[in-house]
Amino acid sequence: SAAEMLIAQNVKNPTKSVEEVAKRGQSFYNNITHTAHEIFRELVQCIEKGLKPNNAVVQKIIKKHHALAQQTLHVTREVYKALAELYIERVEFRKQLDPFHPHLAEYMAKAMTIFADS
Repeated sequence: SAAEMLIAQNVKNPTKSVEEVAKRGQSFYNNITHTAHEIFRELVQCIEKGLKPNNAVVQKIIKKHHALAQQTLHVTREVYKALAELYIERVEFRKQLDPFHPHLAEYMAKAMTIFADS
């Protein structure tokens, strides 16, 4: 998809081999995963409280997600919106997000789009 192509073109320091991944260090990836899971749990609390994606509390959490995305991507407005699209479209992302909450992907995508447009 166009969203996938845009994301692929904006990866920071892409790893080209297993050796490069190993060199970058497991702790780098573990930290990103840990932080992402914290963000997902915070957003689930917002969903459960009935907060809309444009709520200031939600947008503050999305700002943390944006900063996390910047560790691995050159995050322009278009790139962040493309990432939001992929959260809904791609099975790989759904497998990560759905266990936290069945509506997390859509909720995050809306919140990310609002953030990108603000």
